[in-house]
Order: sequence, then structure tokens, then C-alpha cells
Amino acid sequence: MRLLGVDVGGTFVKWWTLSGERGKAPSRGLDLRGLMGIVRDLIDRINPDSWGLAIAGLVDREGFVWKAPNLKILEGVRILDHLNPDIVVNDATAAVYGEYRMGAGREGRVVLMLTLGTGVGGGLVVDGRIFDGTNGTGLEPGHMIIVPDGEPCNCGRRGCLEAYFSSYAIEREYRRISGESLKIPEISRRYISGEEKARRVVERSIGHLHLGVLNLVTVLNPDVLILGGGLIRDIPDLVDRLRSMLSKSLFTPHRLIIREAELGEFSGACGACLLAASGTR
Repeated sequence: MRLLGVDVGGTFVKWWTLSGERGKAPSRGLDLRGLMGIVRDLIDRINPDSWGLAIAGLVDREGFVWKAPNLKILEGVRILDHLNPDIVVNDATAAVYGEYRMGAGREGRVVLMLTLGTGVGGGLVVDGRIFDGTNGTGLEPGHMIIVPDGEPCNCGRRGCLEAYFSSYAIEREYRRISGESLKIPEISRRYISGEEKARRVVERSIGHLHLGVLNLVTVLNPDVLILGGGLIRDIPDLVDRLRSMLSKSLFTPHRLIIREAELGEFSGACGACLLAASGTR
């Protein structure tokens, strides 16, 4: 049986098959037709018996994309009008399921995952099943308000966690205090080398992330917290710093295991594939 998972993001379309094939194609700058074309070509080539689709956005169980702050061309699109996947889920929800089944969350009962990159996504598995709320749009940690009337977020609101910890938030804050418009890789290089401005910006952003994660862990009480996404690579000490901060601020009476994602950038595609294979949410 041929099984496929496809993860559609603002930078790449990534895919994973149960037989071990994986790959990615650039998606940045494409219009809706071009983006759908990549997925259709992939389906035609692999010809899966069942396949799942992960979307970087607020997508419900009917495949309607309500919000996609970092993939605007999909906002207001009903995916099932263009494609015919067996299951459609948010990318971070797919990612946590992939990590639960085949990665860093294998032995967990309540597994929380945050994807830290262009934005902040989140997924949750409880006793082997994904949690995504009433209609599939639940658990959007990047858009919980941590600073009332704070910095503008790509979702259109203010004060979201993502507006303080994400690649665009860090780039915006560095530009504000330095006057230089730099991308994350260069800011990361300066942070690692000890530049004061970069250090101040990154440490402030990590402080906001800590606040968001502390709230999530206090409410959800997971036994495993998985951190993934590009900012894990760009800020090499991020996981250790967050682990240290949480060890001092948590008061829940259990041992929280904090790990980096093992499946890397393919956790969402893997999870979409496995969800399609299971036939359940």
C-alpha cells in the first residue's frame, strides 16, 4: 500500500512516504495555481492509495483555511476544491503526531510540540490521539496574547507570542535597535559571536518564549515537550536555555522531558502520512 504525507509551507512543499522516500520543492513566491500544481504533480508521480495533507495555517476538518499568516495565498481557500487528500491538518498538529509515532515523543502520554521558525506552531497528542479542538483549528500557541496591545503579529492582531518570538519578530527587533535590516542567519552569527545588540534581541525573545511555554505547560501538563523548527538551528543554545529557565519556574509536580525534534523538517510530512494511514484523528 502506497502512503504519502505532504506538508505545504511558505518556503517549501515537503513530502514523505511510508516506504522511505522524502523530498522538498521550493514554494516561496508561488501563486495558488503553482502551489497546487506541485502537489498534483507529486500525487501523479507517486500515485498513493492514501495520503494526508498538512497546511501551515488555521485549517478546519473540512479543509477550509481560515488563516495562514505566513502563507497568505491559502487564506480563504477550501483545499478540497483543489485536491483530494484523505485527511487535512495543521502542519504542527501533523508534526507532533509524526514525532509521537516515529521521533522524540515515542514514549510520551501527553506530548506537546512547538515549531519555532517563521511563526510559532503547536501540536498536542493525548493518549495516542491528536488534539485539535472542536473543528480542527485548536491549539494555536503562536497566537495567544502575551502582551496586551503589544507588537503587531502577522495574523493581524497585537501582542501574540509569535510577534515576540519568531524569525520575523527577531529581525524586526534587531532592525529597530541597530538600524540594520538583517535576516536570521546573520543575526544568529552575530549572536553566537557575542555581539551585544544581537545578544540583547535574542535573549529578550527567548524570555517571551519562556513565558508562553510556561503558560502552556502549566495548563496542559505534558510529560514530553518537543521543540522543532528553523530557530532551533539558528539559536544553538535555545533548547538548553529554555530547559534551564523552565526548571526554575515550573511548579507542577512532575518531570518534564524537553527534547529537540528527531525528524527535522520532515516531521509534518511524516505525521500527515501516518494520520492518513491510521484513518483517524
